Amino acid sequence: WWDEQIPLPNAPVFGVSWYDARAFCRWANARWAQPAPEGSFDLPDSREWEAAALMRGGPYPWGKAEPARGDAAQANYKWGQDSPGAITPVGLFRREADGPFLDLAGNVWEWCGSGYGERGGTRCHLDDKPDDKLRVLRGGSWIVVSGYLRAADRDRLHPALRSRDFGFRVVFRSPPHRS
Repeated sequence: WWDEQIPLPNAPVFGVSWYDARAFCRWANARWAQPAPEGSFDLPDSREWEAAALMRGGPYPWGKAEPARGDAAQANYKWGQDSPGAITPVGLFRREADGPFLDLAGNVWEWCGSGYGERGGTRCHLDDKPDDKLRVLRGGSWIVVSGYLRAADRDRLHPALRSRDFGFRVVFRSPPHRS
């Protein structure tokens, strides 16, 4: 992966392609299959990611207010006056209201398990073969302006691309409850 990995245990992984992120999910499922309960590790699909980001009741993961230019208190993004200008440890911008969803805006773009082009994106399968279908990224990063931090914003890129501001988030999917 990227040569400049941050030597901190709580730094996000970055410089990964969508295929790298999916490979990690496959590895995690094989590694932790037992004694984990039924279910699997995966990338969130585009709709799941957006739903988590909108839990605070506004267009941004923290609420309604767009960060003012020069204000880096909400997230790690390009135009914050005190912006670090690099990837930061996960949780540096933590607020009590974040709960388990740290850094949903800024820091690194997050690959989602969705292909781009269908309404809301459709979840791709872990065994997908390499193809040219564009994949969804969410959340903005440390090198973009605040408009990209909105929960509804998404980008699309080829799944083989890597960048120093691409990372991923993993979810654990439980099987549907049977009654």
